[in-house]
Amino acid sequence: MGARGWVVFLAGAGVSLGACQNQQFYRVDPNSIAVGNTVVQVLGKPEPPNIMLVVDRSFSMTESVTGTGLRCTDTGTDSSPYDARSTNPCKWNDLKVAFADPQTGFLTTSQGLARFGLLPFPAATGACDHGQIVVPIGVDPQPIRDQLLNRLIPGGGTPTAATMLEAAKDPLLAIEEPNRKRFVMLLTDGLPNCNPGNAALCAQCRADANACSASGGCHPTDPPFNSCGTTPFDGASCLDEIALVDAVHELRGKGIDTFVIGFGKDTSGTDANRVLSGAAIAGGHARQNAPTQYYQANTVQDLRTFLEEILQRFPCTFSLDPVPSDGSLVEVSVEDSVQKTITSLKSGVDWKFATDTLEQVQLLGSWCTDLQNADANRFTVRVKYVSLL
Repeated sequence: MGARGWVVFLAGAGVSLGACQNQQFYRVDPNSIAVGNTVVQVLGKPEPPNIMLVVDRSFSMTESVTGTGLRCTDTGTDSSPYDARSTNPCKWNDLKVAFADPQTGFLTTSQGLARFGLLPFPAATGACDHGQIVVPIGVDPQPIRDQLLNRLIPGGGTPTAATMLEAAKDPLLAIEEPNRKRFVMLLTDGLPNCNPGNAALCAQCRADANACSASGGCHPTDPPFNSCGTTPFDGASCLDEIALVDAVHELRGKGIDTFVIGFGKDTSGTDANRVLSGAAIAGGHARQNAPTQYYQANTVQDLRTFLEEILQRFPCTFSLDPVPSDGSLVEVSVEDSVQKTITSLKSGVDWKFATDTLEQVQLLGSWCTDLQNADANRFTVRVKYVSLL
């Protein structure tokens, strides 16, 4: 057993051990106690975040959200192109309404709250070509609205992974600015594919149909699911799960977080849950206490609701490291540099633990509102506690 030391708690201050005072002695392991003193300079009201909208315009967007009924194509079938005049319900038209309606669309209701750019995929140059930025991030949403309403049409495959890496090329996503967050908002109605690196998986699939669905196999994202076509190239139909998660990881390493939204029936299955949840976790914004860790929109109203939820202002939470050993021994105070005051906050009224693991504290009520709307660096949050190492 290692050496032990003693911690002495004196009943009075400034008295010697020889005086007639009550003392209490506790044996502890040396270096086993750390005093936590988390100090957070609050940046105040954040600058509008920079958000690249990475939008799936693959041909499956001509289907309805339920995957039933006629498509919004010339003939209502998958053998004809998209028809903007079609009255058949489809995901592409739902998306246009949710984002671009001049009165109620997300781009209108969120104006001033964020700066948006648009990166649709696949590119117009080919069915499996990764997307290209058609509207760089900026203040005016009208160019994005114009692209969605008047220029873009659905068609092609789902080169999601390569497209995500294109997002980082936008100048306003590539640079870090004080008090301004950077995001990619991925909206897709299907699983990622279109990776030429998966050609070898196609050869295995054609040699043995059972290999298609085996672990590490092609796992075609489109029917027939036990074979592998050659259009537009070998491997195009294979599931591109690992590359997507890696791409989102790479963005996160550059300080760019990702929100993942699945839209319609095809993103609600078991494979989609695994793939898109993996991307959501890698992007730093997995949903908690929800059926899926990504945002699964089954209706256009779901899509509207999730878009508004994602754009909510930052929560008043502050991380603690190391974690407190006893939640009852935590003190939280706020220093106001303008009023020259330090206010001790009351647990359960002014603040609470954001998680059961005591890893974060969250300010409540007017304290949260004041911090969110204050000028930068006006407030400092101080959290004092004891942690056993």
